Amino acid sequence: MAHLPVRSFLAVCEALEPRLLLQSDASFTGVSASASGSGAEGVIVAGVDLITVNATIFNRGDDRVKGWQLAVVLVPDFDITDEKRTIGNLGVPLIEKRASWNASGSFLVPRGIKDGEYDVFLRVVKNGLYTSDANDDPVLAGYRAASGDPNGNNTRFTGLRVTISGTATTPDPGEQTGGVRLNLSGSGSARLQRRGDGDFDVIVSGTTKNSRLTIENAGGFTHIRDVRVLGSLNTFEMKVPLTGDLTIEGTAKEIRLRYVKGSAITVRGTGEKLRFHAKDLYGSSIISGEHIETISVLGWYALAGNAGVLEAPGIRELTAQASVEAGVRVWGTAGRTGIESLKIADDLASPTCMVRGPVEKFDIGGLAERAAATVQGRIKKLEIRGDASGVISASEIQSVKIKRGASGLTLLAGAYLGEDARLGGEGLGGDVLGPGIIGTVEIKGTMVGSVVGAGLNPANSVIGDGDDRFVTIPGSRVDKITVGKRMLGSAFYSPRLPGKASVNGKSLHTAGDPRFISVLG
Repeated sequence: MAHLPVRSFLAVCEALEPRLLLQSDASFTGVSASASGSGAEGVIVAGVDLITVNATIFNRGDDRVKGWQLAVVLVPDFDITDEKRTIGNLGVPLIEKRASWNASGSFLVPRGIKDGEYDVFLRVVKNGLYTSDANDDPVLAGYRAASGDPNGNNTRFTGLRVTISGTATTPDPGEQTGGVRLNLSGSGSARLQRRGDGDFDVIVSGTTKNSRLTIENAGGFTHIRDVRVLGSLNTFEMKVPLTGDLTIEGTAKEIRLRYVKGSAITVRGTGEKLRFHAKDLYGSSIISGEHIETISVLGWYALAGNAGVLEAPGIRELTAQASVEAGVRVWGTAGRTGIESLKIADDLASPTCMVRGPVEKFDIGGLAERAAATVQGRIKKLEIRGDASGVISASEIQSVKIKRGASGLTLLAGAYLGEDARLGGEGLGGDVLGPGIIGTVEIKGTMVGSVVGAGLNPANSVIGDGDDRFVTIPGSRVDKITVGKRMLGSAFYSPRLPGKASVNGKSLHTAGDPRFISVLG
């Protein structure tokens, strides 16, 4: 076992107390770590041995807690300085109120770390940055004191101290094999190919729809750069990170990945419905020549300003446990639904989300200010469980429910806004404006600087500047309007509005109210 020095009983007990995270109602209720060193007297050997970390987080508040990362950090002498080493991250998805979530993972101690004793910590990371402590000061120096339990609320000692030696005494199989094993069943062959930079690619050929390929760790942690399959696969699974491109020239029924960074995942073949599963994607794209049956990810984030894109002719079900920043382009096929079910637990933050074909269920945790989504078809049910900003447009929206407030939201029926999903533009980004219908609109919070319109033509892409018109074709309408709190600088536009609307708990006549506009020009 790893060398564990004696610590005061009081310090360990203090470290095990619940600690608030992000000054919210989420707290650590349990943190632990373990390691088994392969060196003399249980010393951890860098490049060979693993540290296993477990954490339980409880959300005791009335609101959901959005996803973070818990960084696993090796710290010398209880002092987080420039000598600290982050060896991995535990992803934390959205946690329901009054619910717990258990995080666990094993992490290789990397080569190159200095010999010595290290304490194992968990630290909260949000949007790639360490969060603030209880005093709203950035947690960059870690502890205020050189030893003892932290007085900040976003860093936790796991109770484990390890002694690390710098290098393995036996050859690392990863140096010879890329640290991975290729398991291929069925027709075909697969081989590793060393790149000029020392990383490895995988080349697969001769496979068919019955072939199954798994890439897994073989004793030395590594990642794989490019994978190219010159054929089809039934199932493809990677149990190590993918940091290059994955190209399948034929078809695939199922792809299962872990962490994906800066990759383009392309399936060129048609004739099979693809099921895709992954953990976090960073700056990566998925391009499918065939309809996607299901796509499930933890989160999909930008990397160095590139969020990537999801492209397919259609998607039956898209789910994400955190936010989605990638662009979406569903080009549609005749007689098919564009997206049957889109469910994102956190924000939809896609700068462009374009869907040709109807969407049955559009269910998101929030709509970010930078987000824009347009549907060339009907949205049957639009539900935003948090706050809504950005732009959403469709030919028809049967029901709209926003469970918090709307700020800077533009919601239009009778509008397909092209591949940029925004008002204005030319060519593929040009707008197609026609009659539109919105069945019911319910906004439970305050409506600030927002516009809801059906059959509206802004003329110059700016709403409310005096040259707006309604599309002359009859049929545009909004059937029912409820705003739970106040309307500030906001308006509803349609040639046909309900006679009464509910605003701030009161029923009022829409005729003559400047916030409800049914006549233009």
